[in-house]
Amino acid sequence: MNCLFIGAPEAGQRAAIIYSMVEECKRTGTDFNRWLTEVLRKLPTYRVSDGYLNLLPGMLKLESPAQNGRNVTL
Repeated sequence: MNCLFIGAPEAGQRAAIIYSMVEECKRTGTDFNRWLTEVLRKLPTYRVSDGYLNLLPGMLKLESPAQNGRNVTL
């Protein structure tokens, strides 16, 4: 797949990052939808000093749907 021509010059790089995260979730046995939901929930209040490596698949502790009080379906 050639991601360089996805509509805009920056879009190819963004798509490649997303595809990499999907594959990392597969590699670590992480549910992609739960991981992405948790990352998007945390990002608005996340501090750089917390370290972004903690948000990677396999590193982030995922809350169960019952713990966060919400049912999120993507």
